[in-house]
Amino acid sequence: MSFESISFTIKEALRCTEEATRRMLAHDTTRAVELHEQALKMRREAVGPQHEAVAASLSSLANLSLYLGRYPTAADQYRQALGVYKEALGPEHKNIAITLSNLGEVLRKQCKLGEAEQRLNEALAMFMKVYGKEDSAFAATMNNLAGVLEAQGKYEAALDLAKRALTLQHNFLGEKHEHTLAGKMVLSNIYISMGEIRLAETTARQVLGSVDDAEAILRRAMSMDEAVSGSQHPNSATDTHNAAVLVQMRGDTAEAMKLLEACKSVDLATLEADHLDQIITSNNIAWCNHGLGDSSEALEIYKANLSTQEKVLGGDHPIVAETLNGMASVMGGTFALGMAEEEYKLYPRILSIQ
Repeated sequence: MSFESISFTIKEALRCTEEATRRMLAHDTTRAVELHEQALKMRREAVGPQHEAVAASLSSLANLSLYLGRYPTAADQYRQALGVYKEALGPEHKNIAITLSNLGEVLRKQCKLGEAEQRLNEALAMFMKVYGKEDSAFAATMNNLAGVLEAQGKYEAALDLAKRALTLQHNFLGEKHEHTLAGKMVLSNIYISMGEIRLAETTARQVLGSVDDAEAILRRAMSMDEAVSGSQHPNSATDTHNAAVLVQMRGDTAEAMKLLEACKSVDLATLEADHLDQIITSNNIAWCNHGLGDSSEALEIYKANLSTQEKVLGGDHPIVAETLNGMASVMGGTFALGMAEEEYKLYPRILSIQ
């Protein structure tokens, strides 16, 4: 290509990228994907496959795939971007650290927790090498890692990271910044996993006001996600699940069940059967069934969950302990012949995990 052709192609690629951003803001994700793909093709033709601009296009596509819940595609695109960035920029650069962090978050959503933890620790180490200090980008990666540790049942380590990240976000971004508020919700979710409901609710209220106000805000968020991505989308399921947790805090089990069933419907349509989000939602549904007096259904759900959880998380994971504990609780309340003995047999295993 001549210099003029290269210059023109680069400008056209930039125009496509800018238009893709506008299409995203207009909720036209289909067109946004098409434009980013056009930009990627143009940049490869103009500057070759191993240029930083090509990696930027791959990252943009990966970000969009992540938003759309296309996790395997997003992971592949982030890996491609990572390879190109390393080739173009060397082994240590801010863009590489950011891409590692994003890849770690996708891996978390795919329930590939070991690799996710590795990638996020690599990102944190690189941020420190590049900058020599902790900043808001470092804090965002810490929050991602806290989510991975929480999913692995390493609650104390997750809590420590989330608190450190929140302090950084306060210092660099201010108390009202959206990332600071998101950091508080990460902390609240960890408290929920630890069973510290009062701390979870107190932290959530710092972001959302009263529980009733929180539900209204989350329901608006659900409506917005459905308008952008449709009701059958992982973002909508996450919002629904968060709303259900807050309703559970209020003690309205019947309403929480309705929200969790809606969440499960989206999970089934968008996620693999052994996805971590499905596991957590199913356990919460069983808990609600028990609370509503349907012990038989609760027990069936817990039993069905257990084999999947052991396969995905391992036999000594705290979520497995929660399931066993839920089963024991249901059995202890049924007074059926033979149930008490079966319940008794569960407790040594529960205690060995906890």
